[in-house]
Amino acid sequence: MGATFFVGHSKDKELHVTLNRRASDAIEILLDEALKEKFINIYESITEMLVLDQLNFCDLSKTDFNCVIHAVKNYLDNRDNPTEGQVSQQHLWEAEILSLMKQDERYQSVCQ
Repeated sequence: MGATFFVGHSKDKELHVTLNRRASDAIEILLDEALKEKFINIYESITEMLVLDQLNFCDLSKTDFNCVIHAVKNYLDNRDNPTEGQVSQQHLWEAEILSLMKQDERYQSVCQ
């Protein structure tokens, strides 16, 4: 089993997804590469419960929530000649995590 990503809330439901180990590892690596150096406080907030295989975006402010989206987008956009694994990683981010983030009330489309 992999990790559960708790993204937030929409008007009528909680937004979360549990990914298999390979997929969750890919997203964890992406967050590490995109956030850890420049946004350590946000990164630490998201990964605080990683030991329990949980990543949590729920406690982020609207600003920090959108900062994550923007930082990951910038990181992905600046990759030169992505490997097959990196292309897969981007697809997982967009299909599994970003799609949920877009349903959260904190989401601002200007970041896309």
